[in-house]
Amino acid sequence: MIAASPSAAPVTQAQDSAHDDPFALDKPAAARAAPASADELLQQARKSVGRIDQQLRAESPQRFPLPPPDSMQARLERGINAAHEAVPPKWYQGARMVELSTPDGERKSRLYKIVTAFGSYCVTISPEGRRSYSNCP
Repeated sequence: MIAASPSAAPVTQAQDSAHDDPFALDKPAAARAAPASADELLQQARKSVGRIDQQLRAESPQRFPLPPPDSMQARLERGINAAHEAVPPKWYQGARMVELSTPDGERKSRLYKIVTAFGSYCVTISPEGRRSYSNCP
């Protein structure tokens, strides 16, 4: 057993743990900056939000990939939508309105098909604002 000499200063626990701690800061406590106030932290966060958003968008440009145009899911959705359009609405549902013409036609009149639970009819609106009601083709 080796005896410690009385002239050697004993190493305290605090000094020993500071050298062993990998997360300890190298700067002494007096040289460290004072903690930022809440306002300073909020301003810094607001300044860096745009940069963070751009980085995240660059890392993942498209979150959900679109299915191929002729996939089974797309065909199923088209079939369900076509079946929904083929059946008239129930008495408690609102009317559906579909535009059949484009406004850039020769006469520039618009033709709308209105489908209700009690039947369907068409409304033609002229550029002057006149409306005419008729049976749909």
